[in-house]
Amino acid sequence: VVVGDFIFVNRWKWNFVKPQVDDVMIFSTTGIAQLQQGTHYIKRLKALPGQTYRLEHPVSGGSDVVTMRDDQYFACGDNYRNSFDSRYFGPVPAENLRGIGSVVFWPFKGWRIIR
Repeated sequence: VVVGDFIFVNRWKWNFVKPQVDDVMIFSTTGIAQLQQGTHYIKRLKALPGQTYRLEHPVSGGSDVVTMRDDQYFACGDNYRNSFDSRYFGPVPAENLRGIGSVVFWPFKGWRIIR
């Protein structure tokens, strides 16, 4: 997914099945101080509430292990060298989760399933 892509967000699945590690999550930036407010991010879910996660690509000067509280999720970008993600701004509150990215539908010639 690149800037400018339009995607379908599956907003109902998490009503029936809890989020899983490696889901492609869409979340609101509201209340996350380091992010532009009033927008949404798309990242891969790497740690669930209550889990301890050993970062695959820790940032310089940061911890290489994080533990989520009961209402937090850890989000990482697939392109870790150029991704501003939870390694920098911290966990995503559960209330900010919006759904799973499922399909890129625009540009039409770039239609694809998000995995």
